[in-house]
Amino acid sequence: MARMRDANISYVRINEFDWAILEPSEGQYNFTLLDKTLELCGKYGLKAIVGTPTATPPNWVAEKYDTDFVDVTNTTLQFGSRRHYSFSSSDYRRLSQGITTKLAERYGDHANVVAWQLDNEFGCHTTTVSYDHNAIRRFRAWLEHKYGSIEAMNARQGRVFWSSQYLGFETVQPPFLEVYTTNEAHTLDWYTFSSDMVIEFAKEQAGILRRYAPDKAITHNFMMLFTDFDHHKFAREVGIDLATFDQYALAGVFAFGWLTEDEMADSLRQGLPDYQAMHDALYRGVSGAAYGKNAGPFGVMEMEPGVLNWNQYRVSPRDGMVRLWTHELFAASGDLVNYFRWRQAPFAQEQTLSALFTSDNSEDQGFAEQQILANEDLPLLRAEINNNNGTTTEPQQQADVALVFDYTSNWVWSIEPYSGSWDPKSASYKDVALKYTDLVYTFYSALRRLGLSVDIIDPYQSLDGYRMVVVPSLPIIPDAFDGALASYGSTGPVVFGPHTGSKDADFATVAGLNPGGQ
Repeated sequence: MARMRDANISYVRINEFDWAILEPSEGQYNFTLLDKTLELCGKYGLKAIVGTPTATPPNWVAEKYDTDFVDVTNTTLQFGSRRHYSFSSSDYRRLSQGITTKLAERYGDHANVVAWQLDNEFGCHTTTVSYDHNAIRRFRAWLEHKYGSIEAMNARQGRVFWSSQYLGFETVQPPFLEVYTTNEAHTLDWYTFSSDMVIEFAKEQAGILRRYAPDKAITHNFMMLFTDFDHHKFAREVGIDLATFDQYALAGVFAFGWLTEDEMADSLRQGLPDYQAMHDALYRGVSGAAYGKNAGPFGVMEMEPGVLNWNQYRVSPRDGMVRLWTHELFAASGDLVNYFRWRQAPFAQEQTLSALFTSDNSEDQGFAEQQILANEDLPLLRAEINNNNGTTTEPQQQADVALVFDYTSNWVWSIEPYSGSWDPKSASYKDVALKYTDLVYTFYSALRRLGLSVDIIDPYQSLDGYRMVVVPSLPIIPDAFDGALASYGSTGPVVFGPHTGSKDADFATVAGLNPGGQ
């Protein structure tokens, strides 16, 4: 803690995986470690961001309760790693509310706690979509609420095709373990439902924290290029105060299959030039959604300071990259950079994941660059970039271009891609030639190369004030966006990418030429 203070660090994130330490057996609590940690934070002038530890339920939860995650092959995943739970499990929700309530009651008004992080990386390791019996039960109720009757659902999903009509909601199954391709509308419902379960769970957690810690900020650490749940809807309904994401820039090199070998080699130790910037813009917009605006406070909760343990090639960033990524975040009006982690773990699953210090407490390259940053005036830097003359630190809130990013569009593309072979075991397409995220990145990168500033917003955010609107793809055009376009009128050009307006709300093809039968 003393070294952190001397390194000019202001905030530490703690506790996000500590459920088994806090509640080693059901109803038996031990807050000794967290009490001591927060006491030391106060002693050395640090503020804590406390994670709710629900990403790692203890062994007793898995042994005693019905919380298991089931994957698309109908395999129940075992205890021993993390995220081994279903968002739909009533047992899991009740137990999660219990530990969160205990923490909030004890530390809700603690002077050394500045914010709360909900869980850790919701949906990481493809755990948004669980096919367990609890999810199936909730899905049936979700469908009945949406359609009203099984006849209406059968008609709107086009189930007359292949005689696939259901007899009642009690017989409905998720779109998996079927012989051939699944019904597209049903699959989109399943993805939307699964996203809603993440949001519902987060709302329950946030509600507890607001009750006991009304003066503390709430955040969540989203991930890069992660599209399994709707982040804009999450921000609106959960009401986060600050959107953060975990920035592992070198992992982005492997996110796009169309890169040439030369491009891969050039980017291996520095990342793709526009990858970090695109996520800065995305999460600035996600945060804005929580405030009913197009931009809001955001930051990085985990910034890569060195080698990634999961990357295909385990190489160090080029000298200066950690400093550059930090500058880039603040230049984009960011508010927080937190490096992950302080010291490399000498045991368990992440031994080869670099930190600011190696496991023997030696300084690593990331710390050397953080020390350079500690002596730089980053708010002034932001002012100089956003206002040229540096007379104000007020962040730029309006870019030249609005690029529309839509999570539902990503799901539509994954369900019905341009090309690819169907894999019945995973109930999805493999070897897809072009993905929605490929398209978005290509549009964003092209705009950057034209020297244009870009806000990334969703179809429900305002288009007012933009000189151009770019829609990489929007197969299902929401009524709200249709109205916003009409209001935008002749303000500036609107650029549409492929598939825009090609489907109606029930995933049926619209008549006429795209977009929207025009």
